Amino acid sequence: MKRKTVSEEQNRYIAQRFLASVGERVDPNEIAAMFSVDVQFEIAGDVGALPWIGRRTRAQRRLRLHYFIRDTQCLIKGIRFDVQDILASDDLGIIESAFVLYCALS
Repeated sequence: MKRKTVSEEQNRYIAQRFLASVGERVDPNEIAAMFSVDVQFEIAGDVGALPWIGRRTRAQRRLRLHYFIRDTQCLIKGIRFDVQDILASDDLGIIESAFVLYCALS
């Protein structure tokens, strides 16, 4: 079965909508629901540091996206999030970014 793709413009829009939703602190379930269950979601970093860092199996992908959003909203008091670029094609959308976190651990 051929995988359904969306246009470059749709992928760019989804990436922009994701960033806006995270910034507006929309409910993590609502944000995760924007994506298919087999979304390929990966955040570079120390895989053991947080549950949502690194590459995940197909079954864990949207769940890890949910964890990322939930943990970001719960643990982070302040954030500086710099988007360098949004790369999009008919097959994917990539948000190239860097962020600085101020965690609320107490």
